[in-house]
Formats: sequence, structure tokens, C-alpha cells
Amino acid sequence: MLGFCSERTLRVAELINDYRSLLNHIMVHVTGMSLRDVNCSVHTVFIEGYTVAQRLLSASFDLDMTLNSCDFDYTAQLKHRIILDASARRHQAHKVYLSIAAAKRWLLNRSYVLRHSAAKDLDNRLQDVDVLFYEEIHNVSDRVVASNLRAADIRSGYCVDEDPPLNMIISWIQSHY
Repeated sequence: MLGFCSERTLRVAELINDYRSLLNHIMVHVTGMSLRDVNCSVHTVFIEGYTVAQRLLSASFDLDMTLNSCDFDYTAQLKHRIILDASARRHQAHKVYLSIAAAKRWLLNRSYVLRHSAAKDLDNRLQDVDVLFYEEIHNVSDRVVASNLRAADIRSGYCVDEDPPLNMIISWIQSHY
């Protein structure tokens, strides 16, 4: 893999495997989901999440061939770009997953409230479900996503020394997806 040391190769594999798992979870939550009883915001989360996931799946790695491929700087830049691209894809997938999971919880909570609430409590309980959903969606930020991913990587014992900082990931996402 272009002179990758085994630690870098392993890190890229970890990032891509996590990214793949997240996309699988996203598709499980979205595919076959009945959207007839959802509010506009929940519907938007599902549609936008599905769209981002499809865009990620169809986006190929952009190998910039303008540099001399025999140049040492080119190889170093390529190694950095591979890790950056994998990190950005995983970051986006995790952010989508958190949003879709919040929307799915809204559906489940709403269904439970509709089945188990007395008529006099129904409006307040449904409003509580909506408030919880909006709080969860509000908490899905790039900073929270990056922090969650880094903490999970450290807990798993992954080598995160060469992982790009959040500002580079955000910049990469904005320029490539």
C-alpha cells in the first residue's frame, strides 16, 4: 500500500471498517422505514441521512495525479490524504448515524406513547417525545462526533497519533463531498 507502515495500514483498515459498519447501520434504520406518521423534521433527518449515506457510498477516493508519483513528498501526501479521507468518511457516517438513530428513537417513543398513554396525557407526552428528539438532534455536532469517535478509538487501543484534527476533517468534507 504505497509504502504504508503496518500501523498506518491497520489504522486505515480500522477507519474504513468502522465507516462500513456505520453505513450498514444507517441503511438498516432507513430501509423499509414507514415515514407516514413522522413529523417534518424527522422525515427530513431520514431523507437527508439517506442522501448523505448514498453520496458517501458513491464517492470514490480522488487520487490527484498532478504530482510526480515517484516523488517522496507525493507519497507522504498520499498517505496523509488516505487517512484524512477515511477519517472524513467515518466522521460523516457517524454524524448521520447519530441523527438517524435519534429519529428512529422518536418513532419508537411516539409509537409507545400512542399505545400506552391515557387520552388526557397524550398531547403532553407527545410533546415530550418531540422535545427529546430536538435536543438529541441539537447535540449532534461535529465536535461531539469527533470526540465520541476519538474516545472510542482510544478505548479500543487504536493508534490515533496520525489522525487528522477536526478542522482538517471538516475542510476535507466541505471540499470533497
